[in-house]
Amino acid sequence: MKKNLFYLFIALFAVAFMTACGDDDDDKDTGINVAGSYTGTIIINITDEESENPIKLENQEFTVTQNGQESINLSISGLVLAEGTAPMDISAPNVPFSVDGEKVILNSTDLNIPLKVLGDLDAYIKSMVGNFQGNEVAFKIVAEQELVEKVYITVTGTKK
Repeated sequence: MKKNLFYLFIALFAVAFMTACGDDDDDKDTGINVAGSYTGTIIINITDEESENPIKLENQEFTVTQNGQESINLSISGLVLAEGTAPMDISAPNVPFSVDGEKVILNSTDLNIPLKVLGDLDAYIKSMVGNFQGNEVAFKIVAEQELVEKVYITVTGTKK
């Protein structure tokens, strides 16, 4: 009888303490890396999303860095919105993204990132929506500014 209890104890011990657990790591490495330098077109519409005379900047360079598998940093420097004005820079840190297959999707609608427009006018990036797929990128930034209400910035480009 003692032998049977001993074997029962060993069996319970094996079940309770030697079971394999699944991978509990929350590190979702998708293998997709969007970090790099890009060249593309930036179209800026002020007040209306589809204005008749948008500001169109071609061959504009911009940089994306990736913060793990959760967010990106976007940096666009030297945007000249009007002749004789100082260039504008866009710096958008920690923009969250999700992954859908081979696509990185930006769908951030509750951002509140400060942005200087035409010198000292303060604006705030409110949303950034679009995607990265392969070496191509396309997204739209919506910024709000007190005097002009909204600024729509459409960015398309190719990774170098």
